[in-house]
Amino acid sequence: MVQYFKLIIILLWTLFSVKQILLILYWLQTKEYRWDRFLVLLSRKTGLSSLRIAHWLLTSILLIVSLNIQSQYLFPFLMCVFIFLNTIVFVEFIQRKLRKPKITSRMILILLIQCLYLGSIVLFSFENFHNALIFGQLGIIVIPFFAVFVTWPLSIYMKNKLINKAKKIMKKTNAVVIGVTGSYGKTTTKEFIAQILSKHGETVKTFANENTEIGVAKAVIKSIRNNTKYFVVEMGAYKKGEIKAICDIVKPTIGVITGIEPQHLALFGSIENIEKAKYELIESLPDTGIALFNYSNSRCVKLGEKTKNDKKTLKVLGYSLKETQKSNDSDIVSVIKSKKDNEITFEVSIEEKRKNFTASFSMINLIENLTAAILVARCLNLDWNDISQGMKNVELPKGNMKVEKFIRGVVVDDSYNSSPKSFESAIDYLDSYKNKSKLLITPGIIELGSESKKIHFDLGQKMKGRVQKIIVTDKDNFQSLSLGYDNKGAITYSKDSKQINQEIKSTLSSEGMVLLEGRVPVFIRKYLDNINI
Repeated sequence: MVQYFKLIIILLWTLFSVKQILLILYWLQTKEYRWDRFLVLLSRKTGLSSLRIAHWLLTSILLIVSLNIQSQYLFPFLMCVFIFLNTIVFVEFIQRKLRKPKITSRMILILLIQCLYLGSIVLFSFENFHNALIFGQLGIIVIPFFAVFVTWPLSIYMKNKLINKAKKIMKKTNAVVIGVTGSYGKTTTKEFIAQILSKHGETVKTFANENTEIGVAKAVIKSIRNNTKYFVVEMGAYKKGEIKAICDIVKPTIGVITGIEPQHLALFGSIENIEKAKYELIESLPDTGIALFNYSNSRCVKLGEKTKNDKKTLKVLGYSLKETQKSNDSDIVSVIKSKKDNEITFEVSIEEKRKNFTASFSMINLIENLTAAILVARCLNLDWNDISQGMKNVELPKGNMKVEKFIRGVVVDDSYNSSPKSFESAIDYLDSYKNKSKLLITPGIIELGSESKKIHFDLGQKMKGRVQKIIVTDKDNFQSLSLGYDNKGAITYSKDSKQINQEIKSTLSSEGMVLLEGRVPVFIRKYLDNINI
């Protein structure tokens, strides 16, 4: 009987270990195996909750105590509690509620190390049940990090191999490279530029949100061909030096900075460091290059002036939306002429000319990014007919203020990412839907560091009287948003799929509006893809 009891414990412990290890590896991979980003995750209550550290700690204490107690009554009781806790994990396996990493060559090697570890613990448990489980339980946390550390040289080797291959390809190409960076608007600006330029010549771009050094290198290898005329590169960074590394690969001749604000402040340390990191794009341009700045952003105005003073051979241009411009020195200005459902007509003033365009979306802030794309096109001597043709097919990337109309209600999906600027713009957009009940679902904004509480408090205040109900899926940001919103009955913290889906259904059924802002849980998107309301 005892042997069967032990077998059950070993089986459940193994399932628990697999789940916990996969969860840790998932987050390590999500954070790009970067210790700085992973430490930021650990510093937050939500991060510890995501890693199920409390569950691991409870089962560890329970296991150690029970295996060291000789009482014939207490031991079975504690072990039954241990079995119950790990049965929950077994149920999660059955229901496929399991976060797991993507399979890559490095991850395969990491998983092999995990398998060897778990196999040795299981075998050892038949000889020394007590010590094997205690040692195994402690190793659940240690071994994933050990495996990542062991495979680090392989990762560096593979990374350098890819980068060197990409550099060789870029040396042979005649493609014009347009670099795009900033704290917000990078992806939509990249997409708009690529879509307009594609009407004039073979155009390629970086994939989705792959804006790191390795992501850009992969895009070069996969996309650049002999006939490539334009290459639009989104450049992201979490610290100084990373945008320079991307520029060393692709050698941009045109650089666009879309805006500077405190995004990823926990990693950069200060807004000044963010400015310096983004400005690496401008510093990497050749003497005959072109630097474009969003003059609707005050920090970009400052960087534009700095560039004019420090880099006199560069051509420096500014673009802006008339309603928000911070400088009258803009070389191209867009003015909103009319706005209706999923359509904005705007006038562009450039080179003493005025041109009217219509965009097939209704978010005014995105005209800022579209203006940047038009300016890039003019810098590359595209005529107005090519630009007009490109404008006809301009589409928003997935998860960037996508408006989805259901039979009765409306969903705005802005779940791709979030920054203070994009969050505020999304709230402003809700005002265009009068007399509709509005539900906002958001985790808030990640990696804001010391500014997080103030920014979320201000966002909460901005939503007063404009959003009827808010569901926050991140416990750390909930309190600050709640204090700012100041309506406890209308703002809740929840990650419960049934509760959230029911609120979505209720809002849409009453012809209301749902805004998904920031990286909300995956089950929400799955639910929306399958409902018929």
